[in-house]
Amino acid sequence: FLQSKDYIAMRLTGRMATDPTDASGVLGMRLADNAWDTDFLKDLKLDFNKMPDILPSTAIIGHVTQEAAVQTGLAQGIPVVIGSGDLASAALGSGVDTDTLSLTLGTAGQMLAVGIHGEGAKLAGKLFVFAHANPSQELYLGSVPAGGFALEWMAKMHNLTIEQFFQMAKSIPLNSNLPVFLPYILGKGAPSMDYTPAGAWLELHAEHTLAELCKAAVFGTLCPLRQCADLLETLTRQRSRLTLQALACREEAVRECAVALFTQNKLLPEASEASLLGAAIIGFTALGVYPTMESALAAMCRLHPMESSPCPEANMMFCRFLECVQRAT
Repeated sequence: FLQSKDYIAMRLTGRMATDPTDASGVLGMRLADNAWDTDFLKDLKLDFNKMPDILPSTAIIGHVTQEAAVQTGLAQGIPVVIGSGDLASAALGSGVDTDTLSLTLGTAGQMLAVGIHGEGAKLAGKLFVFAHANPSQELYLGSVPAGGFALEWMAKMHNLTIEQFFQMAKSIPLNSNLPVFLPYILGKGAPSMDYTPAGAWLELHAEHTLAELCKAAVFGTLCPLRQCADLLETLTRQRSRLTLQALACREEAVRECAVALFTQNKLLPEASEASLLGAAIIGFTALGVYPTMESALAAMCRLHPMESSPCPEANMMFCRFLECVQRAT
C-alpha cells in the first residue's frame, strides 16, 4: 500500500517506503514510535507485510535508476528523498514552530501548528494529530472542509466571478451589523469532527446587501479556524505568531478579516508556495546542506511582520458566530 508520492519514489528508485507524516495519516501508525500498529491492521484484516517501511522524512531511500532516468529525463544516480505529506511540508514552508501557527485558505480552510511529542494526546477527537517531518515535533491540524470552496460557492450562487466576489467583500468594512455565515456546507470539520452538511445564514435582515453577504461569508469562513486556534492554545500553550498563506495572504478582503479576527502577531511569507518550500527544506536537510531541519527552516523561510491593531468589532462578531453555532446545534 503506497501513497502517491511514495509510488513515485518507488518508480524512481525501485524501493517501497513511506514517511511518518503519510503513515500517520492513514491512522495505522503508532505516533509514539513511528511504527505500524500491527494489532490495528490485523483487526481490519489488512496484510501487515504489504505496509511499506516507515523512514524519516529526510531519508534518502535510493537513487534514480537507469530505467527511471530513461523514462523521466532525470540524471541517473540523483538521490531521492522520501519527503513528507503536503500538510507537513506546508507547515515547514510557512515557518510553523512551537510559537507560530499557519492559516491557509485554499479549497479547505486549515490551521496548522506543531508541538512536542505527547502534547497531541490532549487534542484527540478535537484536532487532527499527525507525525511531523521534523522528528522532534508533532503536527496538528484544525480545518473547515469548505474554506475557499465556500467563497466560490457563494460567488456562483449570485452569478459573480470570484474576482467580483472579493471586490464586493473588500468594499464593506467589518461591522457588527453583518449577518452570520456558518460555512459548513461540506460539514463542520474540526473541532466538532462532524461532517454532516449544516451551512446557514443567521441574523439575516432585509436591509443587508449582497456586498455585506460577501464580507460576512469571508469572515464566517475564518471563524472555525479561530475556534481551532483558541482550542489549541487552551489545551496546550499560547502561540504569539500567525503566518497567512494562500487566499489568506493574497486577497485583501480575506487578509483584512484574518488580521482582525486572530489575536497573534501576523506574518506574511516571502515564498508564495509553502509546500514547495517545505519540500526544499526537507531535501536540503537530507543532503546535509543544513545540519538540522531547524537550521534549514531559519535560513530558507522568510517571514515579514504585518501591521495590525485591535478590532473590537471582530471580537464581537466572533462571539456572535459562536452563539449562532450553539443555537444551530
